[in-house]
Amino acid sequence: MDTIYNIFDFLNDNSGSFNIIFSCVVAFSTIVYAYLTKRLVDETQRMREAQTEPRIEVFYRSHDEFINIIMIVIKNIGSGAAYDIHIDTTGLDCVDGKKIVDRLREYGAFESGIKCLMPGQEYSNLLMNAIEEYSGVIDKKLIFFTKYSGLTNKTYKSEHFINMKELKGIRKIGTHPLISISNSLEKIQKDINYWTSGFHNLKVDIFDNDDRDRIEKETQEYIEQQKAAREQ
Repeated sequence: MDTIYNIFDFLNDNSGSFNIIFSCVVAFSTIVYAYLTKRLVDETQRMREAQTEPRIEVFYRSHDEFINIIMIVIKNIGSGAAYDIHIDTTGLDCVDGKKIVDRLREYGAFESGIKCLMPGQEYSNLLMNAIEEYSGVIDKKLIFFTKYSGLTNKTYKSEHFINMKELKGIRKIGTHPLISISNSLEKIQKDINYWTSGFHNLKVDIFDNDDRDRIEKETQEYIEQQKAAREQ
């Protein structure tokens, strides 16, 4: 019993100190809770922005059928629509292939911009013929600057690099499946056209009921003739 009384006496004598310690622990916990809540709110806000945030990328892509034809592609890979897209081509002034640069600047997308690109939507056009024009850009990096806005009117700016050295030694094996399907459909269409136009007529043997009756009659006569010959 004395031990219990001593514990209570100790708590009563130091109650002020315990209250201070407890208050500090509560205050610290409140600060930590407020910090974690702020982080959660910021993360939620960033996720909402990401769901409506556009992202424009500029890259190259070889043509599906002709590997020597290189296409320039402007694509919205974000989750939101991109509006008033402007592409600055001043970074192309270092390119030796003036024909390529002049061609790009003549395109409406580069000259006056693109009004809107929905998520996943892209614009593509001819960049160059690698057989004829690759030598002028073989050691160059094409630099594009894009400026566009999202649904909330927030302005985005990006810088895009296309390293033309990546095209060196590229090879293509086989035929694109869509091209094979297209060629097969074209062949089928030609065959059907030949049949319907009479250019290649089908030889058709017709066998009707009259033919069956005639054959049956001839067979019966043959059987009767054979019977008559055996009886003689």
